[in-house]
Amino acid sequence: PVMRSHRVTVEQMAMLEPGLSETVCASLLVVMRQAMDECVSRGVPAEAARDFLLGHMNVLGAVIFKEVDGVFSDACNKAIEFGIPALMRDDWKKVFEPQEIAESIRRIT
Repeated sequence: PVMRSHRVTVEQMAMLEPGLSETVCASLLVVMRQAMDECVSRGVPAEAARDFLLGHMNVLGAVIFKEVDGVFSDACNKAIEFGIPALMRDDWKKVFEPQEIAESIRRIT
């Protein structure tokens, strides 16, 4: 549910949708689902993989977005340090450049 309303410019709204919500968030969630499916294909029981991933998403998200006081373990921080460059292109933030946003809107409409 929507908790608050906000006033933003048209350009800011385009950064939020499709930029943040669809291009970034939905794409990364699809990759997370694909990673879960890969674990299942390698023998992890599907329910275990799903419950494990969704549970971690809740806890990790709460810490990352400062909804709870907490920090990640050293092991988690090291996994993030390795994982981001292994999974993400160095120039991924270009999806928020005005020309990229405009091209994204053209592609999806």
